[in-house]
Amino acid sequence: LSEQRGRRTSARCSGLGLDRGQMDKEQMDEERELDGVGKLTERGLDPSTAERTARALGGRRTMRRLVHGLAILLLQLAIMIPILIPSNMITFTPFVFLGIIGVDTIGPCDGLRWRRLPVVLPIALLFDLPLASWISAMCILECCILHPLARTAYSLLARRPSSAKLEAPNPSASDLEDSHPLSSQSRRASSSSEGSRYREHASIWSALEGGDGSEVRCGDVRLLSLAWLLALADRGGVLPRRQELPEEAFLGAARLRQIEAAARRAIDRRGFVTALEALAKGTSILGFLGFWTSAFRRKRNVDGLLPIVSISYCWLEAAHPDREGRQLQLLSRKLRSLYGGRGLLGACREYSFSDMGVFFDWGSGYQKDPALWRAWMSLPALYSMSDDELRRVDSEWIVDERHSHEALAEGAMYAMSEETLHSMADGERLVAERRAYEQSRTGEQKAAFGRMLHHTMDLWYAHAAVTVVLLTQLPDELPAGFDQSRTYDTRGWTTFERCSAELAKSYQLQVARWKLVIDV
Repeated sequence: LSEQRGRRTSARCSGLGLDRGQMDKEQMDEERELDGVGKLTERGLDPSTAERTARALGGRRTMRRLVHGLAILLLQLAIMIPILIPSNMITFTPFVFLGIIGVDTIGPCDGLRWRRLPVVLPIALLFDLPLASWISAMCILECCILHPLARTAYSLLARRPSSAKLEAPNPSASDLEDSHPLSSQSRRASSSSEGSRYREHASIWSALEGGDGSEVRCGDVRLLSLAWLLALADRGGVLPRRQELPEEAFLGAARLRQIEAAARRAIDRRGFVTALEALAKGTSILGFLGFWTSAFRRKRNVDGLLPIVSISYCWLEAAHPDREGRQLQLLSRKLRSLYGGRGLLGACREYSFSDMGVFFDWGSGYQKDPALWRAWMSLPALYSMSDDELRRVDSEWIVDERHSHEALAEGAMYAMSEETLHSMADGERLVAERRAYEQSRTGEQKAAFGRMLHHTMDLWYAHAAVTVVLLTQLPDELPAGFDQSRTYDTRGWTTFERCSAELAKSYQLQVARWKLVIDV
C-alpha cells in the first residue's frame, strides 16, 4: 500500500508539473495520511474503511484550521478597525479643510488657505473632538477590558485538556531499544537535565535550603549581604571566618526569595518573540491570543536573574585569604566605581533588588581557625603524615623537604632561616598543633564544608542567573613570603571559576544594567 501510494503521488505530481519540493510536500501529506490509516487498521478496521476514516479526519483538520484562520482575521479587524479609521480621519481632516490635501492642485503662491479656518474650527470641535474621544474610549476599553479578557481566554485555553488520542500500539523492538538507558534519547534527556541545573532557579534554592533528594543540607552554605560587606570594607575591617560572623551579615533564602519577587516590572520582549515564533509555526486562536497578550504583558524580573553575586579571587595565604583586609577594600573600591559611580549595588537597586547575597567562600562555608595555623603546615608532605610518622620527624627532614619544594614556595615557611626550622622540630608539638587546627572546625562543620565543596561550587559560578565578580588584581601590599608569580590567571581554582562563569551567562539583558561576568 505504501509503495502504491508513493508511485501514485509521484505520477500525479509529475503530471501537474510540480517541482521536487512540492512533490516532497505531497509525499509528506500522503505519509501522514498513511500513518493515520495504519493506526486505524491496528484498531480493527479494514483497510478501505480506515482509509476513508483517515481522509475524513484530514478534512476535519483542514476545516478546523480554516475556521481558526478566519476567526483570527475577524478578531484582528474587530480590534484594529475601530481605532485605525477614526485615527486616520482625525489626522487628515484638518489638512483637507485647510486645502493642503485635496484633489485640486494648490499653486505655490496659494500657501495655507487661512480663510477656511473659521470652517475648520467648528468641524474640529464637532467632528474631530468626538472621534478623539472615541479613540480614547477604545484604547481604555482595550487596555482595561479586552486585554484582560484575552489573557483570561488564553489561560483557559492553555489549561484545556488535549483531545483524545489514539491508543499507542504495542512497543516494537526498536521502541524498546530507544527506551534503553544508554539510548540516544535517554542521553539527550540526561544532558537536558544536567543543563537545567545551570538554568533553573530551583537548583540554587536547593543548594541553600536543602530538602528531600538534595545532597546538600540547609545551612551548609550561607550568603553574605553585599551592603553589609561594603560597609565592613568602608570601616577598614577584616572579614572573619563564617563561625565568627554576626547574624546580620547573612541573607537567608527566604529573604533572597523576597528580594527576587520584588524585582522591577517590565515588558518581556523575549516572551513577545517567543509568542511570535509560536504564532508563525501554526495559526490558532490560542497562538494569536498568546501573541496579543505578550505584547502588553508586564512581568517582574524579565531577565530571570537571581539576587546573588559570587566572588572569584586569590587567597593570599594558605590559612587566610585576606588577613589584613586589603583585598576586601580593593574589591569594595572596584565595585563602587562601576557604572558611572552607581556601583554594582546601585545598578542592582535600579532593578529593584534591594540587596544581593554574596557567595564568598571564606564567609559562606565553615573554615578552620587561622590563628591556629603554623608555618610548617604549608608543607603537604609533612601535614599529610600520620601522628606516628609526624612524631618521628627531625629538623634535618624539615630542611631537606623545604629545599626540595622551593620551586613551589608559598607562605612564611619558606622565608624562615634553617636555625628557625631546627628549633621547631618537635614531633609531639607538631602533632598537637595539627590536631588543634583540625579540631577548630567540628565534625559536622567539616561534613557541611565537604558537601558545599562537592555539590555546590559549580553552581555559584556556572549558573546562568548568578552574577560573578572576578577580582583579578592583587593588592599593592602582600604578605611576607608571597609568591608573586602565582597570579589570578595561573591558579587552578580561579581558572575553574572564570571558565565556569563564562559558559552560560547571557550578554543581552533587557532591563538589568550590569554584566553577569564582571572582571575587575
